[in-house]
Amino acid sequence: MKYIHLILCVSIACSYKLPDGIKLCHRSQKDFAECVGKNMRGGLGAFAPGYKEMGIPTLNPYFIEKLEIKPPSPDSSVAIHLTFTNLHVSGMTVTDIDHMEIDFDKGCSWVMDAVSPFIILDGEYTMDGKLLLFALNAHGKANVTQVNLRNRHSMWCEKYQKKGKTHIRFINYTMDMRPDNVLFEFTNLFPSNKDIENEIGKTLNENSLAIFNEIKAPVEQIFSTIHTQIANQVLSKIPFDDIFLP
Repeated sequence: MKYIHLILCVSIACSYKLPDGIKLCHRSQKDFAECVGKNMRGGLGAFAPGYKEMGIPTLNPYFIEKLEIKPPSPDSSVAIHLTFTNLHVSGMTVTDIDHMEIDFDKGCSWVMDAVSPFIILDGEYTMDGKLLLFALNAHGKANVTQVNLRNRHSMWCEKYQKKGKTHIRFINYTMDMRPDNVLFEFTNLFPSNKDIENEIGKTLNENSLAIFNEIKAPVEQIFSTIHTQIANQVLSKIPFDDIFLP
């Protein structure tokens, strides 16, 4: 789950005092999209501890009070209701951009291919339902690590006027998460029998990509919503021409 919360804000030029590491790109540059992508990692790193002046929370780790994943379908092999609480997400600000497309002329859209060496979700969980061959009703500590996460961000935006200035905001945001591997660690899955619990854990990780693909749609939706909310909070304060120089 590659989690880049402020993909527009790595190139900001505005009246706010910005943290070191923010580099600006001109829309008139032939390599404008490449420039934005190239500067993305430095910008994310600069915002990693948070930036209260612009309403940006701590990004590494990023705190999520509750993340709920409902069963994709009752017939699925992963028909579980999984809820994470007090979740800390690490690794989002250590991200490189493989490819970037930006269209501000014919419309308002972005496509970005991001790569994160790891994304770690660490917190508490409750789980109820069927997971492969196992019927589970459990709660405990959870750690989910996505390894070498490739994440395509597709974003559509619109321009609007505010106090005589042009601003932009996201109106649609989707992700396609493709990790090389996923490592699951859930404590207390079957506390009455440690042998069965160990077997469940082994089976989870032997089938981790298949399991992740079953539940990734709601995960992508949740993180797309988080990205949109945080980005729009910042973009509403900063005019378009101050974010991307003419």
